[in-house]
Amino acid sequence: MHESCSDYRRIPDMWIQCQANVFGEPTIGDIPSCQKQQYEALSLVLAEYLPEGGLVMDSCNPTNMALLSMAETTESIDDAHHGVLPTGDLKERFSLTCIYFATRGNQWADSSQWLSKGSHCAWYGLTCDGRGQVVGIDLELNKLGGTIPSELAILTHLKRLDIGSGNLEGSIPVELYNTLTNLEALFARSNRLETEISTGVGGLQSLTELDLSYNNIRGALPSEFGLLLDLKFIRCDNCQLAGTLPTEIGECTKLEELSFRTNFIAGIIPTEIGHLTRLQILDLHTNSLGPEPIPTALFRLTQLTYLNMAFNPFEASAFPNEWLPNLTNLLTLDFAAVSFTGTIEPSFWAPSMTSLSLGGNSISGTIPTEIGTLTRLVSLALASNDLEGGLPSELGNLLDLQFLFVMPGNEWLDLGNIPLELDRLITENGVCHWRDDICYTGGTNV
Repeated sequence: MHESCSDYRRIPDMWIQCQANVFGEPTIGDIPSCQKQQYEALSLVLAEYLPEGGLVMDSCNPTNMALLSMAETTESIDDAHHGVLPTGDLKERFSLTCIYFATRGNQWADSSQWLSKGSHCAWYGLTCDGRGQVVGIDLELNKLGGTIPSELAILTHLKRLDIGSGNLEGSIPVELYNTLTNLEALFARSNRLETEISTGVGGLQSLTELDLSYNNIRGALPSEFGLLLDLKFIRCDNCQLAGTLPTEIGECTKLEELSFRTNFIAGIIPTEIGHLTRLQILDLHTNSLGPEPIPTALFRLTQLTYLNMAFNPFEASAFPNEWLPNLTNLLTLDFAAVSFTGTIEPSFWAPSMTSLSLGGNSISGTIPTEIGTLTRLVSLALASNDLEGGLPSELGNLLDLQFLFVMPGNEWLDLGNIPLELDRLITENGVCHWRDDICYTGGTNV
């Protein structure tokens, strides 16, 4: 119970009052007359934002609960205001109150100031501009549940929306794509959304960052992504994406990170990806790309620091020794299980590389001694290939090395004589080695 309607009387808490009526339908009982009058006045003022046909006052529908809540906390609206378009404050307050009830605000980790009579700019997680318009919502890790309400689209000045790491279900309302034209960042990762990315995504033409990872995002990536010319960051890891990469992705020339790790994307990588010359991170690990080989257009992306194409069924092709030297900024390169053959030539080494994974291919020949020039290397994985010869003593130059994987596989690799330089590194760094699927540290086990 709490006081409202200018302390007219104590009004029951709506969450508690949602009880089944004689027909088994959840309803809100004991609504005082002052709240009913204000509810009716607000219904007229906000009519264009309410469902067609209106609302039932005692319904536990989140939108109705929002309107009832506003009837408790909003200044009295007399008949003279009926038919007048609502002020920006009133519209935004209604939208935010709908968000609260639709996402089970009574269960949030922090709901400080929400639904209070003061300025909604003081509500937890909100940022307003100088005009008092909501431009940011940051409710990440706040235990949001329920669904994303369509009324969120009322916040047309919104630039940043972070509702990640919760239990949100359902879809992203299409109304958001049509009206949030100022939105620059949308983060909804780690929820329980089940939806497809609408073709309406092309309407978010101010968007620079998008992260929908760890949701059940089905279907193909729409070609309308090519309309997002300011997009810099897109990530949808561990979703259920299928289809192919649209060629229109090449229109997003400001992209710096593109990550669709662990999905079901198939077909060829479009050559248009070579237009993304600002790209620094490209992660397509564990998809169904192929069967054509990895396109050489990939190696024109000279700003790449992270490149991961591992575990895709590409067609067998020679190790791209002639192309990799272009990627001089690489820190991480993961080409595990991509059907590479042939030998490794030393010319491709990027001196700043910290992680190199080439396991699970059919690479033959010896490990080049020039590997000792990769002095920043922390992890080196060469297991499950057809390498031969011995471990070069130059591996002892890799003073930062922590992980070295050369087994299983590589049956012709001579592990009988570990170079003294490498043996010293094993002792000093506790470098992890694999043999017979067991990790060893220290000594001469490899």
